[in-house]
Amino acid sequence: MMNREIKFRALCDYDDTNGMVYFEPAKCDNGVFCMPIQNNISHIDEYLSPLMQFTGLEDAEINGKEVWEGDIIENCDTKLLQIVYWDEQKAAWFCQYSESKRKVSLEHSLGNLNKVIGNIYENSNLLK
Repeated sequence: MMNREIKFRALCDYDDTNGMVYFEPAKCDNGVFCMPIQNNISHIDEYLSPLMQFTGLEDAEINGKEVWEGDIIENCDTKLLQIVYWDEQKAAWFCQYSESKRKVSLEHSLGNLNKVIGNIYENSNLLK
């Protein structure tokens, strides 16, 4: 079985920290997993929302941008937009088309030369 990279991010609206803050899981002394925040801003947890997980995949761009939960993906041919989400029942990453209820697996979607163009929290205007 292949190890996958597990990391998280969240929007932060605290002072000059506006933007994404990235987390990596770590094992604490008592065996419980916690997530230290980079840039020593762990005292501002109440300003972080929502928590998004890295899917472990990259988009089809030449340099491969990381794909995260809540990202907006654009199909390079059709220009249709999809939103990345975790399906609890199927225990897998999926994309839902923004203009319909149609859903496809993230892996299938990324195989069609799609690219990340933003996320639903910072770039919701792309969905209108």
